[in-house]
Amino acid sequence: MFSIVAIIVYSYAIMMPIMKGKLELAFGFQLPFIDHTTVAGFGINWLFQAVQVIEGVVGLAACDICLVFLIVNATGQMDLIIIYLRRLTELVDTDIDGQNAAQIAEVVHEIVIKHLEHTKHITDMDTLLKKQFFVNFGCMIFELVASLAIIVRYPWYPGMAVTLLCTIQLFVNCSLGTFLSLKNDKLVNEIYAVNWYGLSTTHQKTLKRVLQKAQLPVVLSDGFSAIDLFNFVQIYKKIYSYLMVLQNVS
Repeated sequence: MFSIVAIIVYSYAIMMPIMKGKLELAFGFQLPFIDHTTVAGFGINWLFQAVQVIEGVVGLAACDICLVFLIVNATGQMDLIIIYLRRLTELVDTDIDGQNAAQIAEVVHEIVIKHLEHTKHITDMDTLLKKQFFVNFGCMIFELVASLAIIVRYPWYPGMAVTLLCTIQLFVNCSLGTFLSLKNDKLVNEIYAVNWYGLSTTHQKTLKRVLQKAQLPVVLSDGFSAIDLFNFVQIYKKIYSYLMVLQNVS
């Protein structure tokens, strides 16, 4: 998707001077002390803007790819715990005269260890990404408000591409946070589905602690609110409010 937006921007940047018959840059910034109205100056500034577009697309794509891998790892850990939980139920259901006692104890131990590893992974991920989310979301909100403020007055096509790019970035980040929360809800349901009555009191207490921890999971945040689709809607409400303020002031 980022590549498609970049191709659209490049196509517009190439076609606009040809269609209008004058040297006009796609974006409103340029290198200082270089006259963009000359052919040489226009070419240098065009290349500069092209490099900035590449950097933006590659940077945003890299951030999303890293986040996807971290989320996939976290959900994979929960899937593994779910497999152990289902295995635990099978062992409890087929336990006759305590013949599966050793295996049950081993599986319960593995569930605890795997969930501790998962909790540490999510905590480390939240610590690592919290500042990035804060800066990233703040910059994109500012960029969206500024771009939309121009678009409502003038059909600025590169600004529309920037708006689409920022919206995609916000949606992807928030949807991944929601996906992680939904997977945790599934984990909680799987813990409830275990045959608790077939477990010993010790194993019940151990699994109860895992359940309590799963019911209060560490969630990804930007330091103020959780990263999920609800936050995505709230962000766009704020963008609309800021845009209306700019409209009224101008």
